Amino acid sequence: MKQHAVGLANISILSVMVIIAVSTTITLFLGTEETLSTRFPSENNVTMSPPDMSGEDLERHAEVLYDRIEQYTEEQNQQVKDRVKYQYVNLFGELKKNVFELGEINAADGMMALLIPLKDFNQMSAQVYDLKEGEALIYNNGSSVDLDSFVIAEQEYNTIPLKKVPQILKSNTQIVDTIIAVLPTVQDIDEVLNYNNQQPDNADTQWYADYHWNTTGSEAVKKEYANEINKITQADDLEVSGFYESRETSRQEWYSMNGGFLFLGIFLGGLFTIGALLITYFKQVSEGYDDRERIQIMQKVGLDKQTTRQATHSQIVWMFTLPILTAAIHTAFAYPIIHKLLMIFGIMQHKLLILCTVGVVVAFALIYWIIYRITSKVYLSIVE
Repeated sequence: MKQHAVGLANISILSVMVIIAVSTTITLFLGTEETLSTRFPSENNVTMSPPDMSGEDLERHAEVLYDRIEQYTEEQNQQVKDRVKYQYVNLFGELKKNVFELGEINAADGMMALLIPLKDFNQMSAQVYDLKEGEALIYNNGSSVDLDSFVIAEQEYNTIPLKKVPQILKSNTQIVDTIIAVLPTVQDIDEVLNYNNQQPDNADTQWYADYHWNTTGSEAVKKEYANEINKITQADDLEVSGFYESRETSRQEWYSMNGGFLFLGIFLGGLFTIGALLITYFKQVSEGYDDRERIQIMQKVGLDKQTTRQATHSQIVWMFTLPILTAAIHTAFAYPIIHKLLMIFGIMQHKLLILCTVGVVVAFALIYWIIYRITSKVYLSIVE
């Protein structure tokens, strides 16, 4: 075993590559609907992010686009449902005690701050909140520590902790640690934004305005509707144009992309599986010829065939068991990183990834068992 440790290590590495490549791509394909739901919170999604514009100006220009969308929807005898519209600012930094220091993007414990005005948050929330000047609602998805105060851009706010936030916000804050801060007015966020953009080492950022809504109608109607809405959001007479995305029109594109990943994962997984099996097979054949003379000598001095079979069987079992167990352990330790990568594609739940990983491990172990049966027979025929 010591002599052939390098070969066993190579088989283990190939086995890990098979398990990870196949399980992640299967998860990605089977989770396409979850990806679509996370990537597109509603059937129709518009985002506006004009540079160098205050929150009030963006709100005024955005309402013009919203009115046009709703007017066209009514003209098509459709109904706007589950409407959500809000403005926000994304800032990167580092939280030190209760102070959010802007601009520390590359810090080891860097995080993101999502700032939302109270008026927009109340429109999304099931509960209506009231804030006085110098107060803020705080939700921190990266820590359970409650902050008595929150300092950002040299402004201190007395905090009111939020235990939960609307899902449309929470789903966009799970990849990195994020503080959601609800400030009393748009002007408060403007001050933070201006402070950040005036810092020479900080990357400039801007306001964002999101509008999400659903409509009635069949799939064909929704696709035609999406094409027209896309034209409306890009009209030349708008002060601020929007970036429009539709879940229906994007579904085929996402399935095609994830299907491509699945093909690539299965292809690479098959390639690595063949490599691991060939290494295993020819390694056992080579060991069989090396052990043949020694075992025959032992048989001549009284070692019976049953004892020979038990000894060789034990060696072969360890040969096959150790790599697959090592691969499973390595995959378990790599699981958090794999899940983080899949979160980029909108796969937030753990259940699907766990089921796919366990299924791939079982399937790979079955293939491994088949080659074990074949190899053990060849090995015994050689040494006997």
